[in-house]
Amino acid sequence: SSGINAEYGEEEEEVDEEEEDSSDGESSEGEEEEPAMFDAWDEVNTCVETISESTPRLSICNLNWDRVTATDIFVMCQSSLPVGGSVRQVHVYPSQFGKEQMAKERERGPEIERDQEEEREEKSEYSNEALRKYQVERLKYYYAIVTCDSTATADQLYKELDGVEYQLSSSILDLRYVPDDIEFDDDPPSSTCVSMPDMTSYKPPQFTTTALQNSSVKLTWDETDQN
Repeated sequence: SSGINAEYGEEEEEVDEEEEDSSDGESSEGEEEEPAMFDAWDEVNTCVETISESTPRLSICNLNWDRVTATDIFVMCQSSLPVGGSVRQVHVYPSQFGKEQMAKERERGPEIERDQEEEREEKSEYSNEALRKYQVERLKYYYAIVTCDSTATADQLYKELDGVEYQLSSSILDLRYVPDDIEFDDDPPSSTCVSMPDMTSYKPPQFTTTALQNSSVKLTWDETDQN
């Protein structure tokens, strides 16, 4: 990203004052219209140590973990496997950030800014942008580790799934390679899958991550467990 910024800097020096004024005005308007989406995507980062070199293990971050389980990810991977390749297991673990936030929420609920205009009402409402920030942060509460039978299988999954939208949820799959020496023994997984479920009864999750859209944001903290 530093190279891109440098190029932008050189181009800006060649722009005359009139074009700069026009550009600045358009930029300011754009920033006012869509700051939440820009900030939301800036918040979406990997939740576990990763490397660029291929390994048999992949992490998947930034999904709606109120809806998605290890079984859902195991099923999703099947259609992208190479011939003869397989997924040995999928575990979903809480991230360090997620553990800290969930501990706070167990004591006093989520910390979300209230809408100032509604503070005097008996039932005050959360600010929509505060809700967006909170729901985007919830995407980082957990991460999945997909263990494949080989590096070649992991490479195929990465090629086919990274950057792809999960179902029609607005959640974009973020796959990264996990170093072989990283262990996940500190916490038990919240969900595990080592084989395909009974597909006659399995139903994939259907949801939309409203925090990643320009729509009203839905709070999921106090919902009944959907899994």
